[in-house]
Formats: sequence, C-alpha cells, structure tokens
Amino acid sequence: MSAETTVVVVDDHEVLRTGLRYVLEPHNIRIVGDTGTLDEAKTLVATRRPDVVVVDVRLADQDGVELIKDLARKRVRVIAYSAYSDDRLLARAIDAGAMGFVVKGGSSEDLIESIQTVSEGRRWLPRPLTESEIDEAIKLKLPMLSRREREILELVSKGMSTDEVAEDLGLSAHTVRTHVKNAMRKLEATTRAHAVAIALRELSIR
Repeated sequence: MSAETTVVVVDDHEVLRTGLRYVLEPHNIRIVGDTGTLDEAKTLVATRRPDVVVVDVRLADQDGVELIKDLARKRVRVIAYSAYSDDRLLARAIDAGAMGFVVKGGSSEDLIESIQTVSEGRRWLPRPLTESEIDEAIKLKLPMLSRREREILELVSKGMSTDEVAEDLGLSAHTVRTHVKNAMRKLEATTRAHAVAIALRELSIR
C-alpha cells in the first residue's frame, strides 16, 4: 500500500469539509485538519504539516488566493478548490502558487487524483485545460520564446517534471532547466508555475 497522504482543507462550508473525509479517506488520504478561516488555516498548516492543502478560493469575506500565495511562499503544496470553472480565477490561483485547480462541480475522482498528483510534486489542472487550451495559450505567447522554450513550457504545463521533460525530448536535465530559466526571464516570471499562469492569462483575455 502506498504511503498515506495528509491534507488540510480550508473551506467555509462545514458540511463540505465533513463530507470530504468520507470521500478521501478510503483512498488513503487523511484530513488532519479543517477550517473555514485564513488565520486558523495558517496555524493548522504550521502545526500539522500536511502533504497538501486544499483551499477554497472564495471564502466568505476572505480571499483564499491570498492564503495560497502565503502558503506557496513557504513551499507548501496547495490545490485551489472552486465552485466556478473560470479561466481568470484559475490563472490567478496558479499565479499565486497553487499546484492544482479543482472545480467543486466535478467528480470526486478529480479531487482524489489532484491530491495524489500534487503530493508527488506535480501540477494538476482540469482536463479540458491540460491539453488543448493550455497548449494553445502557450503557443500564442509572445514570439520572444524560442521553439524549444515553448515546447518545454508546454510539457511543464502538463505537470511533467524536469527529468520527465528531459527524457521525453532527449535532452539533459541541465539543458531543460536552462531553457525554463530563459523562458521565465523572457516572460518576467518568478516561478515555473508563474510562467504557465502568464500563458493562461493571455488565453483568458484574448
């Protein structure tokens, strides 16, 4: 059996937080804390040290994206959880540092898969975006990117690690990292996730 994945859930609906325990625990995912407020969320994450934090991006009278930004700065793996399938909201969450974005109206399998994927350090986005829309957004990005930089950024946007990209393209990991750094510099992005968010934003305002 694979190692247990621990999660903190931040959502202002108590019924949803309770229900998620029944959804996740049969899949070896244990909720070690849940809350509906940002301050308590920060305390829970600091004390429980979960593998993943699931954050509702629209909490009552509070901005879940700001929590995502704060946690991402501390290298906490975060999944944005939203009742809305919105490109701009997705871009804002990824720009803040979220490694995943799950729509509440989707299947429970999406949330389970996203937690498992993000806990391994890989990005997870809604399937309709991972293939066609993200690819298109990156291809539409400013022509300052080289063909190889666009190619690598496309693979990174799909959640592939540096080593996986290197193997797929027949390059060294060092070469891949160099191309990513160059693309980030040209896009004025601070992280790889930020570079993908820029591309998503381009698509949403097109």
